[in-house]
Amino acid sequence: ELPANASVQELMNALLDSPKKGEIYKLLLGNNLIDMMASSLSDTGIEYDSVLTLVVQRQRCWDGLLLGANTHVTIATSGGSMFASRLGHGFQGALLVGSHSVRAFRLRILETGGSWSGALEVGFTACNPRMLPQPVPGDALALPQHFLMDSTGTFTANYGGSNSSQDIVSSGHNWSQRLCSGDVLRVSIETSAGDGRTMFIVEANEQVKVKASIDVVQDVFLYPVVNLYGKTTSVELLDD
Repeated sequence: ELPANASVQELMNALLDSPKKGEIYKLLLGNNLIDMMASSLSDTGIEYDSVLTLVVQRQRCWDGLLLGANTHVTIATSGGSMFASRLGHGFQGALLVGSHSVRAFRLRILETGGSWSGALEVGFTACNPRMLPQPVPGDALALPQHFLMDSTGTFTANYGGSNSSQDIVSSGHNWSQRLCSGDVLRVSIETSAGDGRTMFIVEANEQVKVKASIDVVQDVFLYPVVNLYGKTTSVELLDD
């Protein structure tokens, strides 16, 4: 039991043993939202026998994303699916940077085509999106502190000791050009519990296509990056 002068935050601490990253928690008293910053339960109208409803809202890593000059994003009215496409007749300038830190995300290829060489670039930047120059660069490789699969389907980085020579999976030059509508990519940075090595991994339809050893500590915030480059013209953005 908590006294009436306990804060709402103390109540939340008692309810949640381990809050999950990326989730926002709110309380309903009847049909009314509780002031989560209230200094006491009595101030909110909560009494001994009150029935409360816990509301959990999950933040998507793509909410509030930064867009390149040639990027167009639409959100479906039903289900909230998010779609991104490249505008114009060029092959670049359609960069997206997520505003929430994650270490894994997925996307689905929707449209490909054109006579361009190369395909989408995907990965992460350790630079907080709020610190990026405006407008954002037209090319993912221009982002600071990045880990990326570039337009040729190979790993590249400009962070710490990571560099493009550390690819340990060879999928062939420009394999990403063969990605088709419906293909799903998963991009992640994972640390092995065994040897402690950290890997940058890109999977296409659950098959590892890029895997590289990188040097980044666990508590560094990383933000998702997608560049609709070359033959890739539109995608559906997914959380992991």
